[in-house]
Amino acid sequence: MKPIMDYYKLVRASNLLECEVDDIIHFWLTGRIKLQVNLNAEPCSLSRYLPDDRLERSFYRMLGDIYGSDNIYTGRRWFLDNGVESEDSFLDEESNVGLFTYTGKAYGLWDIVPTIVTRFIDEGVVLSDMFGVLDMDNKSGVAFVHGFSSYRRNDFLCFEKPVNVEKTNLIIDHDNLQKIVNFFKIGIWDGKDEEENKSDSYSVGIVDIKKRQRTSSSARNAIKIMLQELYPESIGNYKKISELLEATATSQGKSISFDDYTIGRWLKE
Repeated sequence: MKPIMDYYKLVRASNLLECEVDDIIHFWLTGRIKLQVNLNAEPCSLSRYLPDDRLERSFYRMLGDIYGSDNIYTGRRWFLDNGVESEDSFLDEESNVGLFTYTGKAYGLWDIVPTIVTRFIDEGVVLSDMFGVLDMDNKSGVAFVHGFSSYRRNDFLCFEKPVNVEKTNLIIDHDNLQKIVNFFKIGIWDGKDEEENKSDSYSVGIVDIKKRQRTSSSARNAIKIMLQELYPESIGNYKKISELLEATATSQGKSISFDDYTIGRWLKE
C-alpha cells in the first residue's frame, strides 16, 4: 500500500511511475509538467510585483512578512526578509504596480522553470536568475526560481551565487505526477479525452500502483506496420510522424493530439 503524498522527490516518483528520473525531467523541460525545489534558509533576494502604494505594502508587512497573507501549508513556501525594501526601475503606470525587491532567506517549495537554453540535465540543476546567468559559462542546466503569481506576474528569486541541486532532490507535486500517470495511460496530455476515460480512472493514491497499460504485442506490430506503410520517409522522426498523424486526424474531422514521446514508445516497444 502506498499512501497519497502531496509531493514526492523524483527518485520516489520515478519508482511509482516505473520510468527514469530523466523521463520526468524531460517532461519538465518540454513544458508538460512543473517541478519544484526545496529551499532551506537560502540567502537570496525576492522580487515581487506590488502596488506602488507604501501604505498598502505596509499592510503586507503587518501580516508577518510579505507572504503573510498566503497559507504556508497550502503554498508550501515563504520568505523571511530583513526588513529592507528597494524599488526597481520597473513600474507599470497603467496598473500602478511596481517591482520591489527584498533581501532575506527563502524556505519551502518553489517552482523552477528552465531557461530557453536548458535542454538537458546531467547531474542536477543550477539555480540562478536572469541577471546571474549572464556571468555563467555553462548555461545548459540553469533554472530560474518563481514564487507566487501576483498581478499576472510571477515573483522570482535572485541568488548571491548559483545554487546547485541534484536532480534526484527535485520535487514533483501530486497533481503533476497525476498528469504523467494519465499520459502513460492514454497517450495524451492536458486531460484531453477525459470524459471518455472517466469510467476507467487511473489514479496514484492509497493503492498498490496499477501497472500502466501497455499496447499488446500484436497491436504494437500492427501500429509499426501501418506507420511504416503510411510514413516511410519519416519513420525515424517521431515529431514529424506525430504532426502527420494530427494532420490526418484533422482531415477526418477529429481533434486528436499525438506526442512524439508516445510515438517513439510505440515504435520501440
